Amino acid sequence: RDIGSVVFFTVVGIIALFIGAMMFFPQQMSHFFHFRHYVVISNSMEPVINVNDAVIVQKVEPSSLNVGDIITFKMNIDEDEDEEYVAHYIAEIENDKFRTKPNISNSWDRWIVPSEKIEGKVVLVIPKIGALLILMYNNAIPLLLVANALVIITIIRVYFDKDEKEADES
Repeated sequence: RDIGSVVFFTVVGIIALFIGAMMFFPQQMSHFFHFRHYVVISNSMEPVINVNDAVIVQKVEPSSLNVGDIITFKMNIDEDEDEEYVAHYIAEIENDKFRTKPNISNSWDRWIVPSEKIEGKVVLVIPKIGALLILMYNNAIPLLLVANALVIITIIRVYFDKDEKEADES
């Protein structure tokens, strides 16, 4: 029973550390796992990808992409100083440059996406889990602290229970 508790809370701790690493170091983790996740916040791809869906994006070579694939890329779409992540269909490929389009319109996007701006290809859509992910992002540090505290408390408790059992047996 005690070993089971240690194993359980150690696994919880490892998962918490993994989630924390994915949240705080997404670029570094994507080099290791070749996948990233994003939460969709616009309706441009509805009903294929809805607001609050999570998308799993696999890093791929731009040469492997085809018209009709859904890609995620980073682009300054508002002509401000910030780049946003966008997931849209590929409408045309020409000389390593990509024209994209949303699902809600037949019009192509006004921008041209160079291959170096492509984050990857959308390989999985997980409906509505994005709301939970956003909640986790906004409360990441307290959640990680609680998970790690539970692991430490369990390890200490098992260690002291073992000492008490050994003392009782003596």
